[in-house]
This record gives sequence, structure tokens and C-alpha cells, in this order.
Amino acid sequence: ELLQFVDNLDLPGMSVATFTEMRNRAFSVLCGTGSYFDAFTISSKELERFGVDVASNENQFGHAAALSSALVQNGAGFVTIHHCEKNGWDMHNGKTLREQLPELSSRIDIGIAELIHDAVRYNFLVVCSSEFGRTPKINGSGGRDHHNVHFAFGAGGLFQPGTVYGVLSTKGEITDERITNPQLYRLVQHAAGISEDNADEFLSTNLLRY
Repeated sequence: ELLQFVDNLDLPGMSVATFTEMRNRAFSVLCGTGSYFDAFTISSKELERFGVDVASNENQFGHAAALSSALVQNGAGFVTIHHCEKNGWDMHNGKTLREQLPELSSRIDIGIAELIHDAVRYNFLVVCSSEFGRTPKINGSGGRDHHNVHFAFGAGGLFQPGTVYGVLSTKGEITDERITNPQLYRLVQHAAGISEDNADEFLSTNLLRY
């Protein structure tokens, strides 16, 4: 399926050399050759560092974080962790909140912390975001509905450690230092050293280091 996916890619302007390189990388993962496949062999000690209970193999996020770090260290340029255990993060009711939130404070924070540690050590970028936010006000079902304000955080690369940007009211409205999604995308590109074109000068000055 991986090779078929690569074969079906229709990217304008892709050269034959680029396509061949992508196909060779996919082939090396499937056949157990090359550095990409080596990333899948993660020691128990390394998994435990990311908060994985090796005996029960619980904590999918910790396992994904450990694998992502290994893939980047072995040459992968971009890795996505799509964390969606159980029924996802649909927080419209209180039952879902009670089931899912404890995991945020015990497992995921360990995986993220170690991923950020590796990002600083091995010079790669970690970015965490969401497609939308959640309302500050609890709804009639004891949960939170969709909201047009959300947060993102970045670490490693050129991101300035310990910087918080943006001010919210108690109603969850942006009162100062608003960042739009296009600005965020350009900032991430800049932090990764991909391009300085069209980077927001003010955001770059306040959130990035040089």
C-alpha cells in the first residue's frame, strides 16, 4: 500500500529523480533495508523514556513520539503524529472528558517532553496544533463545543524557549497579539529554516532566536 500510495502521487513539478528517491525510501522501509527501517527497532529503555509501559505496550502516543524521534534522527524530513485513541478527542460531553483528560496529564506530557528534549539535542522541530479549539463555557452535556480560537506550541529549531504569545479573555476571545493560521504556517517554516520569504517580521523577532 505504501508503494502504491507513492506511485499514485500527482505533485506538479516533481522531477523523475525526486519521485525515484521517494519510491526508494518507501521500498527501504518495506524491505527492512536502510536507515529508515532501523528507526523501527527501538529499545525497551528508549520506549520507557517516552512513558511507554513495555510490559503492556500501553501509551500509543509515547510509542509514536519515540518512533518519530528515531525516524527524524535517521533522515526523515517530516513526521506526523495523529493522536486519536479510542473515539478521538470529541469533547462535547462530560463522559469523554473524564475518560480522556487524565491521559493528557500522565502519558502525553512525558512523550512530548522527551520529544522536545530530542528536538533540541538533534536539531529538529516539534510543532503541536489542532484544527480548532474548545469553548471555555461548559455546554449542557458537561463538555465543550467547537471554538474558533486554539493554541499551538513549537520547540526546537529557531523557536525561542519559554516564550508565550497571545492574550485571551475569560470568554476565550483574543484580546491582544492575535496570530492567524497563515502567520503560524510561515512562522513554522521560518523556525525550521526552510524559507525566510514572507515571514512576519514582528512574530519572528519575538518568537524566534538567531
